Amino acid sequence: MNWETFLFFLSLTGQWNMLAYTEMRPLPGGNFVALPEIQRAGLPAERVESSLRLQCVARARRAEMYADVLRMERAVLERDAELRAERAQRE
Repeated sequence: MNWETFLFFLSLTGQWNMLAYTEMRPLPGGNFVALPEIQRAGLPAERVESSLRLQCVARARRAEMYADVLRMERAVLERDAELRAERAQRE
């Protein structure tokens, strides 16, 4: 990975698929509260590919940059999962 790839990854900030769901959390007295949750679910391959083309990345570099983006995506999703687990332990 290099700086160009990292900047490309940052340009995908608004492209993430997001999951929205409601988490039920217990309250004292046996009641529950519904809390909305949102989490990243991954970068759609077609958006990454079209962004590579629209940003005029040389065809010869696209496969390498795509592989690097997948590694960064996996790292972000793993860290998100760690943060959710830490938050759940505190509650």
